[in-house]
Amino acid sequence: MKRFTVKDFIAHNNPCINCNDSISIKVATLEDNVDGPAFLRPTVSNDFTLIDLKVTYTKTLKLWIFHQNNKFIASSVDDLKLFLKTHRVYLRSHCERCYTNIESHFLDFELDKGYIKPMGISMESVFVTDDAHRYHLHSSFATNETIIIIDRINKVTPISPMRFEVPLIPLSKFRDKEHLINKMKTYLVFS
Repeated sequence: MKRFTVKDFIAHNNPCINCNDSISIKVATLEDNVDGPAFLRPTVSNDFTLIDLKVTYTKTLKLWIFHQNNKFIASSVDDLKLFLKTHRVYLRSHCERCYTNIESHFLDFELDKGYIKPMGISMESVFVTDDAHRYHLHSSFATNETIIIIDRINKVTPISPMRFEVPLIPLSKFRDKEHLINKMKTYLVFS
C-alpha cells in the first residue's frame, strides 16, 4: 500500500480527477466517546501546514507540520500529548463541487522524535460523470474492496443503478478521468 507524507496527501487528487477543481483539505479529529469527527480547516502554505487543534478561551494548541520532512512543532508538546490521549487525527481531501472524498489513516505521531510517520489511505469515495452516466467508486482499504455504482444521469427512463463489488481499485490506478470512465465501461459490459 502506498504511503504518503502530509504534503503528498495534499497533492493526491489535487486538482480533482472529475471536475478539475482544487480540493479542500480538512483535518479530522475524532474524540473518544464522541460520535463523529470534528473537521478543522488548516492553513496550507508551500512549506508547512498549520492546524489549530484545540482553541479555548485562554490558549490555542497549534501544530505546524513541515512538508519537507514531515516533522512537526506544537505550541505546547505537553498539551499535544494530552490531546492525543483522547483524540485521533486524520486528513480528509474533499472536492466541494463533485463531492469526491479521500481519507487517510490516523496520523501516527512520533512524539519523542518530532515527526509524523507516513500514512496510507483509509477510504476513497470518487464521483465521476460523463454525458450519460455517473460513476461512484467507494474503495475501502481496510476490506480491500471497491463498490462501484453506475447510474444514468437522465432519470426519464426508470432504470435502477448497477452496483457491484470488485477487488480494491485505488484512484492511483487511473491516469485521468477518461481512463477511469473507460475502465468502468469495461466493467459495465462484462458484468
